[in-house]
Amino acid sequence: MTTLHDEDPPLSEGQRLLTLWVDGALSPKERSAFDKAIAQDPALAAQAAQHREILDLSRSMQMMEPSDIEARRFWARFYNRSEWQLGWCLLLLGAATLLVFALWQLMVSDLHWIIKVGTLAVLLGSGILLWNSFRLKLRASRFDRYRGVLY
Repeated sequence: MTTLHDEDPPLSEGQRLLTLWVDGALSPKERSAFDKAIAQDPALAAQAAQHREILDLSRSMQMMEPSDIEARRFWARFYNRSEWQLGWCLLLLGAATLLVFALWQLMVSDLHWIIKVGTLAVLLGSGILLWNSFRLKLRASRFDRYRGVLY
């Protein structure tokens, strides 16, 4: 009985050369030795042909990506839309809760007033920049000439 921790047996010299041959990593000397081994061993020659065929097949394959139609079909389903909206609501609610708690802890803590003012300035500045970016995105989206175009 084999377990997950059993090791593979070591490669034979022919298997090692076959792996290097498929990867194109044989030196000229090893290449000539491998060519001789293929000529003498029909099983190794069959293995080499099979490996070359698999390599050619895998190189010719292209990654499949979902089409735009599939993406629209995904978002058209109520479950997918509601799951996305619920996730965002929970994320924003949790972030707001943590922010309020952090601000409360900052106010009641015994930290020096400079640290309190600096922290509040960083939070307020980040909030202003985030709001400004969001507002700019909303304003610019009205002038997007590809808005509403389905392809």
